[in-house]
Amino acid sequence: MCGFVTYFDRGPSNFSKVETLKTMTRLLSHRGPDGEGFLTPALTEIPDAFLGLGHQRLSILDLSPAGAQPMCNQEQTLWLVYNGEIFNYLEIRAELIQKGRSFKSDSDTEVILEAYAEWGVDCLKRFNGMWAFVLWDVRKNILFCARDRFGIKPFYYYQDRDRFLCASEIKSILAHPQVARKPNEEMIFDYLSLGLQDHTPHTFFQSIEQIPPSHYGIYSLKTSRWTLEKWWDISLTSSNSSVMSPDEFLDLLQDSVRIRLRSDVPVGLCMSGGLDSTAIGYLVEKADRETHPSGTLKRKAFSACFEMPECDDRKFIHAAVQGLQMEGYETFPQGRELWKDLPHLTQIMDEPFYSSNQFSQWSLMRLIGQHKIRVALSGQGSDEYLGGYRGYGSVFLADALRRGQWQRFFHEWRHLPSKANGLSQTVLFSRILYGLMPGGLRSSSQLMLRLKSLSRTKGIALMAPAFYQRHESRLRDYLHRRERDWSDIRHKLYQDLFTYSLPQLLHYEDRNGMAFSVETRHPFLDHRLVEKMFTLSADHLMRDGQQKWILRRSVQNLIPEIIWNRKDKKGFITPEDSWMQEGRTYIQDLFTNRPLTTETFLDRVKMNVLTSKSQTHQDNYNLHTDLWRPLHLEVWMRQFWK
Repeated sequence: MCGFVTYFDRGPSNFSKVETLKTMTRLLSHRGPDGEGFLTPALTEIPDAFLGLGHQRLSILDLSPAGAQPMCNQEQTLWLVYNGEIFNYLEIRAELIQKGRSFKSDSDTEVILEAYAEWGVDCLKRFNGMWAFVLWDVRKNILFCARDRFGIKPFYYYQDRDRFLCASEIKSILAHPQVARKPNEEMIFDYLSLGLQDHTPHTFFQSIEQIPPSHYGIYSLKTSRWTLEKWWDISLTSSNSSVMSPDEFLDLLQDSVRIRLRSDVPVGLCMSGGLDSTAIGYLVEKADRETHPSGTLKRKAFSACFEMPECDDRKFIHAAVQGLQMEGYETFPQGRELWKDLPHLTQIMDEPFYSSNQFSQWSLMRLIGQHKIRVALSGQGSDEYLGGYRGYGSVFLADALRRGQWQRFFHEWRHLPSKANGLSQTVLFSRILYGLMPGGLRSSSQLMLRLKSLSRTKGIALMAPAFYQRHESRLRDYLHRRERDWSDIRHKLYQDLFTYSLPQLLHYEDRNGMAFSVETRHPFLDHRLVEKMFTLSADHLMRDGQQKWILRRSVQNLIPEIIWNRKDKKGFITPEDSWMQEGRTYIQDLFTNRPLTTETFLDRVKMNVLTSKSQTHQDNYNLHTDLWRPLHLEVWMRQFWK
């Protein structure tokens, strides 16, 4: 896990390009505090051009200098800067050795170089892991830029007529003196109105893009041409006739955990007390028993906890940690710390984030870093393809009716409400009917109802009128795109996995972890698991009213029943209302005592009224959902447009 920068420039400048490269790279020192490296070669075929590769290293595999970057192959015809881990690197390395290739390090970085030399861009299909990298192919005069299947690792880039810049974080690109800072109005509108982020290749900075998940790009140094290709995808047209037993699912998840424990530094565990993290904890313990039969290895598990009962999961956390015989460590995020840390957190994130609950994860990663743990396993990703979110229930049932599966529908109809955290049959029935409407009618009615509902939320109500009118059509386009998700469960899972849910969650987890030099790994995001689940019938996802059925059944005899049979899934709940009230002085000062930097986007008069009422509780609104996004947009603007 590291941070990288690549800087190509064929234009004139009145500044040192080498020093600029170093400045851009060192802004990523939190991602890689264990070393830095630079390469600024002479380009004989492009004599007036500058190429620079910069790298900040977090040592995880092969801690010796042999694992340092930029790294080259033995012929020095390929150079690489890289962020991530190839978890099956040992298997690929063995295959490459059989083909006659040799290695001078024990790193996965060198495996990428030799795999590209052997298979070209098709090497990506052999990798099981998370990565973003730039590989300079000297002979072809190209930069081969790639991102992993799910976009776990970030990759941002900027290009104009004279230059191409790319980096692990936006702040590095912004450090270049010839990159103008201009906010992206469309992204700001999507954020304020819908809470969306990372749902497109665009960022909140107009000139900076990101490579989408499952894509690679090739930049020609000679022609300055940039091409982008998708190299992996999941088919939604298969018959869904495959069958998988819970034991087979568990075996595949076990192998995913096994290869994600490969590390030359200690590996810890993020423990929420939920089904996902507890299942991973059990599989970690099982793998440890097999590799350390003497029982000398004891893992550390880390949790964010709260004193407020509605947010408190310590009963489940303690059951999991004690059952797994791990060392448990807890942090209790406080509202006063949120407001003190907010400028730093904003700077780390680079872009606005939709909820203050990210401070909980920030605090968790800080705790992990304080214990000198460099790698932590996380349960992120399972809800998006195993159907874990509460709102999936009605889509499951509508999907069953759409497919003519009447027996399955009536069976699940009887069981789901009792398992769905208080979801009444009336509400469930209305959602199912809505999902069964013909597409055009559903789209029109959803558009009307959602626009009416959204117009009352503070995110839209607080917008400057001219700004809202310029971009109102984006709301309609979004609602039309989401129309199909009401009745097609696989389509909804796919969209949440690659567009609307997981991308921004991975964004936050990467930045929160790397702020404290902690690499998070995600066993549920093994592509073998995801590919297989999309070939199975929906009853592998929900059965007897239980969502994520195949996972629950696979571990029901292995982890505490209060966890695998839990019916009150909270989600990522934090005491946000309390935190917002603790920040009332900060909020009032932000919007009433200084000029707004967001006046193009927000109605100052309405903001002043709302923040004034928030002090005396005279308005009936939800502080954390209605006010956070406009608030953090203002904080972000001040941070990046000082």
